[in-house]
This record gives sequence, structure tokens and C-alpha cells, in this order.
Amino acid sequence: MSTQAVDDVRTEGKRTYAIVICVFAALGGLFFGYDQGVASGVLIMDSFINDYCVGWHNFTYEQCTSASSKMPAEWTYFTVWYNITYNLGCLGGAFIGGFVADKLDRRATIFCAGLLFCVGTLWLCFNRAQDHVLMYISRVIQGLGVGNSSFSLPLFGAEVAPKELRGLLSGFMQMTVVTGIFLANVVNIIVEHRERGWRTTNGVAMAAPLIVVIGIFFVPESPRWTYLHKGKEAAEKNLKRI
Repeated sequence: MSTQAVDDVRTEGKRTYAIVICVFAALGGLFFGYDQGVASGVLIMDSFINDYCVGWHNFTYEQCTSASSKMPAEWTYFTVWYNITYNLGCLGGAFIGGFVADKLDRRATIFCAGLLFCVGTLWLCFNRAQDHVLMYISRVIQGLGVGNSSFSLPLFGAEVAPKELRGLLSGFMQMTVVTGIFLANVVNIIVEHRERGWRTTNGVAMAAPLIVVIGIFFVPESPRWTYLHKGKEAAEKNLKRI
């Protein structure tokens, strides 16, 4: 029997609940967008520069904030690798996302993605000043979580969405990505002159993934994954909940 049979099952749930689940799944776009938007602001905050540039190789504040052509090469390399390590993590997380989502289940994959991002962000926020290597590691972990969630959350949302709203709800994550970028810039402006401003703005990034990590226990598994791995009856039960 094809998976189409699952789509034809009459459900007892309300469409509203399915839409709420899809909006919940789109929260992954918030921390994806937020982390994209926060990085550029963090790198020019005095609190970040004082923690990771001033005093490193005896660099002065004036050197660390000079024009790009006069900026110390070591600092330039660090800021570049600060972003590259994150992007490499995103690449790895997205690459293995499909395999993990099929072998485990959608909810477990989403939980792991959110947990990875939270661990990486906590590590980042509490990383010691001048410890550049550990900063790279925390960025990779963050990226793994974001990359995995950018695959697994839209997949979960698409499989839960009502057929007639699937396109709209599947694309909703793109709006939350842009919203995350906007919020990151707003928070950066608010905290940029504070002593621990860069740590604060990164800490705010955990709000959405924490909701995902906790909330995933209160939503049903994807009917499609359930049908493929546990059979028609289990899938019908999930559909009725939705």
C-alpha cells in the first residue's frame, strides 16, 4: 500500500492543531536567521574585540578597530574562521540530516538539532576570553544544530501540514528566517555598548531552540514516517491526533 493511503484517512483532529504544529516547526527558521544576523554585529562589538583581540599578540584596541587594510592579519583570519567554522557545521548538519531523520524519527532528529545548537551556544557564551580554538569548536557545534534543523524541521512541517495548505505552511520557515535576522539586528543595537553585549545577544539565540527542544515532546510524530516504520494503524492514530 502506498503512502497516499495515509493521506486519504479521515481524521478526527482539527486543522488548527495541524497549523499550530507547522508554525512550531517553522521556529527553526528563527534560530537559523538569528544566528546569521547576530554574527556580523558581534564581530564589531567592543565587548567581543576586548575579549578576543585586545591583548592577543599584544594588539591594541586601536589596531583591532583600524581599517580593514591595516587590521592585524591574525585578527582578520580569526573573524573569517569564526564564520567559516559555523558554515562548515551547517553543511555537515544538513548533509547528515536526511539520514538521521530516516534512521531515528523526525522528532528525535529535531530534538538533537535543537540540543546541539543550545550546547554550542552555551559553550560560545561562556567561552573564556582569548580562547580562540574553543570558540571555533563551539561554532561548529552551533552549525551542526542549525544545519540539521534547517532540514528536519521543514520536512516535519511538510509531512504534518494539511494537503491544501502544505505549500503555504512548508514555506513559512522562510519568513521566520528573515524575522530571525531582523530580531538579531534589533538585539545587537540594544546590547552593543554593554560590557558583555556579545555574550548577551548570543544567549538570546537560545530562546527558539529551547522552545523546540521542549515542545517536540508534545507534538505527534510525522504520519508519513510512522506509516513507513510502524505501519498503517499507527499512522492513522497520529493523523487522528492531528
